[in-house]
Amino acid sequence: MIAAIRPAVRCWVVAIVAMSCGLGVPTRSPAETFNTFDTLRIDGAAFSTKDEMVIEGFIVKTNPYRSSAEVAITAARINGRGNTDELCFHLIGSPTESESKKLKKGDWLSVKGRWGQCLKAGPSLNIGFNVTEFQRIPAAPHRFKDFADRDCEMTGTAVAGGRLRCQEEQAAIDGLTEWPPHLLNREVVVRGRLHPAGTGWQWQGAQWHAASLAERIGQEVVLTGRLRSMNGVWWFERKGDEERICLTSAGGRVLTFNSDHHGGSARVTGRLVRELRPALDQITSKVDRDLVLQYTVRAAKVQPLDTRPKGWNYHWISGRPVPMRDGLPVLEAREAVFNGYLGGETRALLMCSHNAQVIEFLQRDESAKRSDFLAVQMEAEGIDPTLKLVYAGMLAARNDERGREVLRQAVADPASPLFPDAVHCLFTFPFLPVADKPAKPEVAWAEDIFLNLLSQDKKKLVSGWALSTDPAHDRAFTPASAVLFYSPALQWLPIMPSARVRQALVKFSMAPSKAEDSEFDGPKPQFEVIGALCADPAPLAPEVLQDWANLLRRERYYILIPLVSRLLQEGDTESILDLGKPGIEALSSIGWREDDLTATQVEGLKKLLPDLLPEAERKLQLQLIRRGPEPAPKLLRLLDDPDWEDKSSILFALRDTKDPRIIKPLLNFLATVKDGALPQEDDLATCSALKHSFAAIASVGNDEALRALAGMLRMDFGRVEDDYMNNDGLHRLIAAELIDLTGESFGTDGDAWTKWIESRPK
Repeated sequence: MIAAIRPAVRCWVVAIVAMSCGLGVPTRSPAETFNTFDTLRIDGAAFSTKDEMVIEGFIVKTNPYRSSAEVAITAARINGRGNTDELCFHLIGSPTESESKKLKKGDWLSVKGRWGQCLKAGPSLNIGFNVTEFQRIPAAPHRFKDFADRDCEMTGTAVAGGRLRCQEEQAAIDGLTEWPPHLLNREVVVRGRLHPAGTGWQWQGAQWHAASLAERIGQEVVLTGRLRSMNGVWWFERKGDEERICLTSAGGRVLTFNSDHHGGSARVTGRLVRELRPALDQITSKVDRDLVLQYTVRAAKVQPLDTRPKGWNYHWISGRPVPMRDGLPVLEAREAVFNGYLGGETRALLMCSHNAQVIEFLQRDESAKRSDFLAVQMEAEGIDPTLKLVYAGMLAARNDERGREVLRQAVADPASPLFPDAVHCLFTFPFLPVADKPAKPEVAWAEDIFLNLLSQDKKKLVSGWALSTDPAHDRAFTPASAVLFYSPALQWLPIMPSARVRQALVKFSMAPSKAEDSEFDGPKPQFEVIGALCADPAPLAPEVLQDWANLLRRERYYILIPLVSRLLQEGDTESILDLGKPGIEALSSIGWREDDLTATQVEGLKKLLPDLLPEAERKLQLQLIRRGPEPAPKLLRLLDDPDWEDKSSILFALRDTKDPRIIKPLLNFLATVKDGALPQEDDLATCSALKHSFAAIASVGNDEALRALAGMLRMDFGRVEDDYMNNDGLHRLIAAELIDLTGESFGTDGDAWTKWIESRPK
């Protein structure tokens, strides 16, 4: 059965691709759907929550993740109309658990019911579908009549007379009398408009190409699918293809993208090749990934197809439709379900998370009419008290006094069980979305409330964990600590420039540690306040910094990092030295990226060097060399210094220089380095040091670097490392650098690489 459905699968979930003699452009992107909570529009057709729908499709998941359903199907037809969107219907209510045990992936079903909840997962739409009837049906791939007078794409066989055969049907292709010989009787993809012509069918405005990527190697292609990433490595994939596809720039480098593009639909154009590259399915399994043949689009141009950010939603999928009033969706008193809780979650936070799509939709309209609607829902009879606070926060984000007043009253009593929800909503409202709002939400009205709460640091608030019903989990928080624990109050620093707020936070940070802090495993509120104030650019008095230094003197180094960074910025190197070893460890942990240290901080480091112990001095000296003029010669001198044991950090620093002068010394180092000359705390450290040296040479990127890398493929590194990674594995790392630099691939064959490098046009 699975084999029987493959043509249908290809025609609607494989990438939308178009090419005949030249490149074609798909007329629509996958998952072109729009949900207004009472109406779901799919490829131009509207479906109300009141409409009964009949879905035909095959099972893609059994026991789907985060779902009330036993099975989920992908739709081939909706009410008899062919569908090519990425829609996954989670069947709620039926089939039951016992019935689902008789089903498996690939089985075809016809189900009747009504759609409910819709949740996005990247470009896909997961739909909770309340089933009233279901039955198994034979495999039912797409037929021409499913797309009468609609644009579509189908996979079939190119037969004589310039026709496409799908299943038992054939359709003529307008303007084509015969297929090119290399396509005749082969599987092809055709895209265009299917039009009934007499007793048959005809493709209008059709574009076509071979279905198999193998038959398109060396050609310019247009592919549509998804961008994916893992551990910083990006690739492209089409549904229905088992292989991941590598994308490179014109220069050969593998393309990378912003994390927002992960899972997003995209159209890729470029030249398709098949060559040896580090295996994309081994990203998490080994550093020295095997070199395997895989599809690669060279000089790839990538066009995102998602018209608006879709995001990823991991909430529980049910069949409950979003409740509506007066034609608009309203919030539900339901909480998002997560795998684990950190302790600071409130019911308000989880309700906001569950209702995130509705909140965004309601806040798109900033009109007074919409504000009145929100105010009515906020005061609705029997409303959940926490949900009322969420509505109040939405109104406060619109600068509406009705929401502000509700929040004022809610935080007035710290002993109230609603206090955690109240402070969450109060300090979250400035960050709620309000579309096209000309002015930012006003926060000055909440300043006195903030100050009052921060001053209540001697009164105990017994609320414990906001989500816990177990008295054993109760903690005794002061109101001030509860504000910081349950809300993003410290994010207000950039938007509330009042000096009074900062003074209150400084005062709070100076208070002695309380019992509540010692009972809590997470960051202490004091430390969070100090970190936020140190990161804030507003001036701080020297005595304040000194008091913090005294307060944190016995804390671990990572607690000290924000303070040490600020002391360095202020030029107060004495206070850093007074912090002792933890302060120096914190100092050594900052600034390893080029833009982490300001010029003032670099000058502060220079002043510190003479007073440091040798180990700390060396760590900081290396940072200064990296940021100073002509770093490469100085780093190379350290590499030759027998007294400088930490060669790995030098090799890492050389990666940033991109200086051609590092190539020959590094080649000499790699040719002569012996076992024991690199870090020996474990074999991985030795491997990493070698990897840094390969990357340092590759970073230069010129022909000399290419020749050096090719020559290194003939070196034996077994004399240095042969445990965590053997010589073959290290050679694969070198080959990966060459492949990424050039876009070509000759595996680990050093002679072949050298021959190609020397034969290139100069």
